[in-house]
Amino acid sequence: MTSPRIADICSLYADAEASIKRYERIGLDNLMPAVNELRYAGQHLLMAETSENEDEREKHLSRAERHCERARYDAKESTIVALLEGIATIRSLGLTDSELAAVAPDWPEWLKTASQAQSFILRAGNVKSAAPAELDAAIFNLMDVREKLCQCEPVIMGMRQRRNESRDAECQAEEDRRVRAQEEALRVQRVEEDRRYVRSIILSGTGLVVGVLGLVASVLGIILAIRS
Repeated sequence: MTSPRIADICSLYADAEASIKRYERIGLDNLMPAVNELRYAGQHLLMAETSENEDEREKHLSRAERHCERARYDAKESTIVALLEGIATIRSLGLTDSELAAVAPDWPEWLKTASQAQSFILRAGNVKSAAPAELDAAIFNLMDVREKLCQCEPVIMGMRQRRNESRDAECQAEEDRRVRAQEEALRVQRVEEDRRYVRSIILSGTGLVVGVLGLVASVLGIILAIRS
């Protein structure tokens, strides 16, 4: 006959396993710590059942119980963190709350649900210190939000793509304006340099003409002086 002590631990084991399976369906890939805890719990349960020493038996049962508890809380902690990160990821897409509410009218309520879950965890200090019933309720509400967000995701991602395309087009237009401004500045600079070059040539030519005229005047003056 199974002792009440082992029955309680097996019930705790089943609860932890159910938590893992329940949250696996949302595609979490960070539940390995919880799975390992259950494996250790199973090992200690087996050793407790096969031990003939009562002290050793109790030691293994206590360890199995602790591993079950850690498995349950690890699963719930991984889940609630992943669910909150999923909502944070949507907020990081660069869309405003108004834009998101346009395609998901319940978006303000979903944010409120996420905020309440965060506040609950902060008040508790950590998941292990949280009241189990409230923790399960927070996870249930967040999972409901996640399922609804998944339904809206194609529309949200399409909106994000259009926003990015529009932003890219604006950036390209701004780059084109910058390039045109640079080209215009270079053109004006070249025109000014050409003008300065022409002016320098004209001034040089004028100086040469003046010099020649001065030389001619000097020669004429000498000639006139000789004749007189």
